[in-house]
Amino acid sequence: MGIICSGLDPENYRSDKSLKLFQRMHRQLQPVVIEPKNQEKIRGQSLDLSPVQKNLMKRYWQEAIMLSNNDIFHKTMLASITSSPKMNEIIACGSYCYRDLRKWPKLNKICQAQFEWFQNIIISNLNENEVREKAVDLGRHHAKFAQYGLKPHFLDIYQLHLIKFLGKLKIENEEEKDEFLSCWITLMDFIVECMNFGYAQALTEAKQQRMQTIELR
Repeated sequence: MGIICSGLDPENYRSDKSLKLFQRMHRQLQPVVIEPKNQEKIRGQSLDLSPVQKNLMKRYWQEAIMLSNNDIFHKTMLASITSSPKMNEIIACGSYCYRDLRKWPKLNKICQAQFEWFQNIIISNLNENEVREKAVDLGRHHAKFAQYGLKPHFLDIYQLHLIKFLGKLKIENEEEKDEFLSCWITLMDFIVECMNFGYAQALTEAKQQRMQTIELR
């Protein structure tokens, strides 16, 4: 996994079960682009969260994130950029931001959008079809930044750092915390797969349009 693991320490996870969750996610994540031909597979992919798990995610979103850790996505992005400085250039659309990234308005705007995006799907009770549609659309949006070097594996870097910070949240009940982390891994696996599909789909469509333009000439 190389640079994806940079800055991640399994010791941050307090229980054996939490460490196993970290290891499970670390083994499963692969920087693979999902080709458009697998569209039916994506539509058949399920968000395997029970009503009880969804309620748990909603409760701790409100109690552990909204109230005292609403900067978690900003921390995640800063850590991701540290792991892969190329992200800085991508966000700056080909340039490079040398200012204090903690005060970069563009990055702040992106992080706020991430917070609102996740809040929307979690408060909406993690409707599978809605999450799938939003994630595919988000992947298509990310394809616009491929020209600046954006690659699908950056999502793996982001996911690992997000889970790391989620693992640091103060949740007294250890069993519920482990379940909370497991739910987030399941959710992020689903989101990343759908985003990768949307990304590949958009790039394929753009390539087809370019080919048609060339043929018309």
